[in-house]
Amino acid sequence: MATSANVVRGAFTSKYKDLPLLASIARYDASPRVSHLVHPIRYIKAALDNPPNSESTCLLYRPPTPEFRVMQLRLDGQNATAHFSSIESHWLLICTQGSGGITVKSSSGLEEGMLQFGSAFCVRRGADVAFTQAKEDPSQSIVIFIASDGMED
Repeated sequence: MATSANVVRGAFTSKYKDLPLLASIARYDASPRVSHLVHPIRYIKAALDNPPNSESTCLLYRPPTPEFRVMQLRLDGQNATAHFSSIESHWLLICTQGSGGITVKSSSGLEEGMLQFGSAFCVRRGADVAFTQAKEDPSQSIVIFIASDGMED
C-alpha cells in the first residue's frame, strides 16, 4: 500500500488536524456512480484446470491505483484446480463461498490447508500456490477473493 508520511488530518484523531489545508486540497467533484465502477478482466497468469462443463474463472479487478489489486477465483466442478507460479506480490485471501484445498510451496517448505467459507490466509511473494475444489460437494463452487499490493496483469 502507499505510504502515509505526508498526511493531512481532519478529524477522529488526537494528532494535529489542519482543516483549512484539508479543505483547500480536497476535491468535491460530483460524478455518477458508474464512473467509479471497476470492471474485471480475465487474469491470464492463472492456470485453470477445468473439468468438462466447468465454468471456473479468474478475474482481476484493477482500481485506478497501482498499489492495490483484487482477484476473484471461482472453481466450479469436481476436480477443478488453479495454479499460480511464483506470485509477484504478497496475497491476502478470503474464501466467500464453498470449500477446498490450498497448497503453498515456498522457500520455507510445503504447506497444505483447507479453505472454507470465512477462512483467510496470507501468502508470501514468490510462492507457488494451488487451489482445489472440495470433492465432498462438487456442485458447490468455491469462491476466493485475493487482495494484493499490485499483481501484474
